[in-house]
Amino acid sequence: MVRIEKEEQLLRVRADGALQAEDYLNFTPQLDRLARDGGTPIPVLVELGPELDGWRLYELWQEVQIADRHRRMFGPVAVVGDARWAMPARVADGFLDEPVRWFDRSDVAQAVGWLREHATGKSGC
Repeated sequence: MVRIEKEEQLLRVRADGALQAEDYLNFTPQLDRLARDGGTPIPVLVELGPELDGWRLYELWQEVQIADRHRRMFGPVAVVGDARWAMPARVADGFLDEPVRWFDRSDVAQAVGWLREHATGKSGC
């Protein structure tokens, strides 16, 4: 399951459980809408839930396509989750124009602070 919410000057993406193709069919149009409505890059908080099962090849390919199509929409990205997601977060850094940083699940407030600090002057945070 993937949920996306825009909160003030922050895009919050929550992923948990087994990610399915249907999640991307619902998620992608939301991002397309936000990209059309936006102007400046928006910081993104990605919260990976404890039950996240990972990605199959199809879902991983969808992630790459989304990142490529919306790369100018995204400001800095903070990924919050278990230690097993630290390396994929570092790999994602190569797909976006802005920095990507991983934080432990207990450090959500620190992640939001980092986003606001790194978005200053770029997205109006």
